[in-house]
Amino acid sequence: MTGPPYHPFYCEENIWLLAQDPRCGPGTRLVLLISGTSGRVAMWHQRAAPRVGEPIPWDYHVVLLVQQNGWQTWDLDTDLGAPIPVETWLSACFPHQTRVRPGFRPRFRILPAAEYVATLRTDRSHMRDDDGTWLHPPPSWPPPGNGGSNLRALAEITRPHPGLVVDQAHLLAYLAAQT
Repeated sequence: MTGPPYHPFYCEENIWLLAQDPRCGPGTRLVLLISGTSGRVAMWHQRAAPRVGEPIPWDYHVVLLVQQNGWQTWDLDTDLGAPIPVETWLSACFPHQTRVRPGFRPRFRILPAAEYVATLRTDRSHMRDDDGTWLHPPPSWPPPGNGGSNLRALAEITRPHPGLVVDQAHLLAYLAAQT
């Protein structure tokens, strides 16, 4: 069996495809859009990090959670493997929070996976430079949605909707209440 479709730097599309993949199991599925109030979030254990053991300041990141023997995290950009228990993923990817500037600490937009799949639209314009060249080449598959883009609005963590926006402690409480 081959792994799920993956293209580096296109986490929103990777997770859009993965959220529909039966190989993730039959449990409840949630999508987390992650950013910080500064518009960036510091994450460790990411393959795109400048050096092993250092964080990368993503503008946003997207992962899938599947409820199966507890909540399992599917982060296709981590060097930790997938799926892994959400608690393991959180503690590895967001350590040292007291040393991270508040604006770079994670906030999580929680969306049911079906809602994310139904509503995500991207024209990939966020991956183009001012002169129109690609910052990172796009995947070979067509982009999600029917034109236009709502990706920036979904990733804008200071907006309260759609879904629920929480910090790490409230994310764990929310997940515990869903079991």
